[in-house]
Amino acid sequence: MERSPRLNNYQLWEEVKKLEGATLYTFVQGEANTIIKVEDNNDRLDKVIIKERNTTPIREDIEAAYKLMYCKESLCRDTDLNWLAQPPKLTSSIIFRIIGEIEKDFIDVDKSPPETIYLR
Repeated sequence: MERSPRLNNYQLWEEVKKLEGATLYTFVQGEANTIIKVEDNNDRLDKVIIKERNTTPIREDIEAAYKLMYCKESLCRDTDLNWLAQPPKLTSSIIFRIIGEIEKDFIDVDKSPPETIYLR
C-alpha cells in the first residue's frame, strides 16, 4: 500500500472526530481510552474528551505530534513526545495511539521500548 498523503490540519481533525465513540487501547499497556466527545470549535485548544481520564489531549498537541511524525518519518513516544508526558499534560500515550489509529494503514509500530511509529 502506498504511503498516505500527509493530512492538513483540517483533514487531521476530521479524522480525529471520526474516533468519537471509539475505544482505543494504548500500544504497550493496553489501557482502554473511550473517546466520548471531540470538540470542534476550530480552536487550537479543542479537546478530545476521554471517559474517566483526568487529562485531555488538545488539538494543537495532536497536530504538532502528527507533523513531527511526517517530518521525521517516525515518531518515538519517549523522546519525540516527552513534552506531552510531563505534568500537567500527561497525554503522550493517548496522542501516540490516536495518531497510530488514524495512520494505521500506513505505519508500522514497534511496541518495545522505546515505542516508535514508522511511516511505510
